[in-house]
Amino acid sequence: MDETPHDRPWVERYHRKQTTTRTAASRLRREYRIARSLLGELRAGATILDLPCGIGPHSRRLTEEGQRVISVDRNRWMLGYAQREAKPYLCLQGDARRIPLQDDLADGALVIRLFHYLDEPAERQAVLREVSRVTRGRIVLSFMHPIAVAPLLKARPTRKTQDLAQIRQDAEACGLRVAKVRPVFPFVKRHWFVALERQT
Repeated sequence: MDETPHDRPWVERYHRKQTTTRTAASRLRREYRIARSLLGELRAGATILDLPCGIGPHSRRLTEEGQRVISVDRNRWMLGYAQREAKPYLCLQGDARRIPLQDDLADGALVIRLFHYLDEPAERQAVLREVSRVTRGRIVLSFMHPIAVAPLLKARPTRKTQDLAQIRQDAEACGLRVAKVRPVFPFVKRHWFVALERQT
């Protein structure tokens, strides 16, 4: 797993980029609508794990809905922003492979914008097993699909990608199944979402 640290100035620049441009704000709103729909029906005050929470945009929206959000991130500067902006029920600094929470605590989980940092199946499966350990409901996961037009038009580093077959294999290796699939813009953007459930 990528262990590259981000310092406070980097996180402040990231925060401005994610909150002051229309494009970024629109992208975040669309991502949240998809992720929220995949979580399904939730009781009032359900406990939702947001990992990695980053600066907390999804934590904030869930909190505004009245959910009890646990925001987890490895970066303390990110967590600081999430705590101030989202005001979740709980903020924890921790690694996705060793989540400092008890078994079956969460009713659902968001794992958004993490898998494109993970190249090896063992890394991805370690994360899925740990998130599954603490989550009794659905896990909404995002990943970058290898086939898309938009990245070809930009001069930027290629992010790690997985196709749906790889995601299914990772899920099945961890006792999970793919329940639903939602691409953001199919084969235009790389970003896809899946809802994972425990196998019965």
